[in-house]
Amino acid sequence: MKKFKEYGYINDKAIAEAIISSQSKRLGRRRIEQKLIQKGINKELIKELFENFKEENENAELDAATNLAKKWLENQERRAVGVDLQATRNRLYAHLAGKGFSISIISQAWDKTKTNP
Repeated sequence: MKKFKEYGYINDKAIAEAIISSQSKRLGRRRIEQKLIQKGINKELIKELFENFKEENENAELDAATNLAKKWLENQERRAVGVDLQATRNRLYAHLAGKGFSISIISQAWDKTKTNP
């Protein structure tokens, strides 16, 4: 295993960066962190990579949450007739929280989808 790391075949940083980059369009930070920890990536490395990713992609998490919220709301509008706004909001919050987004990001995404449908 040591030889694999020496030759660069196993590189936790590169693997973590690839996962963050590919998953950030459909999952929140918490869910991605959970996946990385399950894969055995060091928590300090995860924290460092997310800080770098956040600097490079300032609004990436909010944009991802907003896009997912819009898709989810469009799907719900087709299925649910007569469901009140509060119930829809609560279900959307639960859906996005399950994807790993924070409450503040979810709240901002809700506001953006309601002001810019």
